[in-house]
Amino acid sequence: MNHWARGFLWTLVPAATAVATLMSATVTEPVVPRLGLKSRPCQPSPQFRPSGQQDSGGLVREGEGYRMTGLSWLQADLCGPGTLVITADGEAGAGEQPRLDIALNGKVIASESFGKRRTAEVSVPDAGVLTLTFVNDLFLADVRLATFAQPYLLGSKCNQITDVVVPPESAAGWDKFSRSGTVLRRSPPVTLVPCGAGQLSIALKGQAAGGEYPLVVFRQNGEVIQNARTGEGFERIKFAVTAHPIEIAVGNPYAVLRFDRNLNIRQLKLRPIPIED
Repeated sequence: MNHWARGFLWTLVPAATAVATLMSATVTEPVVPRLGLKSRPCQPSPQFRPSGQQDSGGLVREGEGYRMTGLSWLQADLCGPGTLVITADGEAGAGEQPRLDIALNGKVIASESFGKRRTAEVSVPDAGVLTLTFVNDLFLADVRLATFAQPYLLGSKCNQITDVVVPPESAAGWDKFSRSGTVLRRSPPVTLVPCGAGQLSIALKGQAAGGEYPLVVFRQNGEVIQNARTGEGFERIKFAVTAHPIEIAVGNPYAVLRFDRNLNIRQLKLRPIPIED
């Protein structure tokens, strides 16, 4: 799941009230990627290393272990067989606990699920590259989201929006190639910078949440100059603007977390099998 959404929700929705309804977008279980097995010189006490993650921030070192909030995996190089000892706990979602798949040289040899903290032991039959993958990440929320596209000016000498300013903390977005963006919050707003006065022409659509579509509010110099209720499909609106920056925000923001399935690995170690003389 995209992590801007996760960060936005935690700033807007207190954990105690994180209950609710599904977001409009369909969320499916991620497909485990083909892992590149890069063997390194093995050590008597193998060290697990972060080897990949689907989304930035989905795998974070914490103490002696790792917090896994997205599809991600760890690897270690083993000199020989042994017993993998995993101490972990997790946050369930949609009635399912987070699951860790353990693979040796690309072949899954065990799968362990974790709710309350517990220690699992997995027999590893041979030397090779051991991979631990958090495979069933889930993040579901109900988020009210407005999309705007192709803004331009009519009736002015320049007919351009010269810049679109998106504050990082706004959880909004702007793509200059498609000339489309998103707005989720009331503050801080996204700002369009017109080249002069004229009529702003802009296409809007919304993603409903809590039974209601977003209301998009346009302001100049702190004054509301236009309100627009969005719907499922794009609709273009036009209204007069001055040469000052135009702020765009959602007037009725809504975001409620439903599920966030995560895995906390507290400790990892391998007990080698003694080699008899």
